[in-house]
Amino acid sequence: MDARVLKGEAIKNTAEDENYIPIIGSSELSRMDPFHPSSMAQKYHWKNQPFLLGNPGTASLTQAMNVSGMSNLRNQKAVFIISPQWFTKKGARSDAFKFYFSPMQLTSLF
Repeated sequence: MDARVLKGEAIKNTAEDENYIPIIGSSELSRMDPFHPSSMAQKYHWKNQPFLLGNPGTASLTQAMNVSGMSNLRNQKAVFIISPQWFTKKGARSDAFKFYFSPMQLTSLF
């Protein structure tokens, strides 16, 4: 849950090769409770370790670019947590988008 991980490619692609499942979300990933993916994985003995991708302020376009840079997701599982805050008339705050924006990920998306 670090902006450098969201913007980077190498660590995400390495996690794909390991025993991790990407869990893509937003602010809900920063709040630990019994329903947090890490808590659920421990309680229910998931075979894959959660790899949390998201922070408060990340939104659907950021997440789309984030996932597009993950090279080994074909035929793999991932979890998307859809936040109601992503669906507003004004869209994502521009300062939040700029903070998580990675030109490399945009290039990879296209």
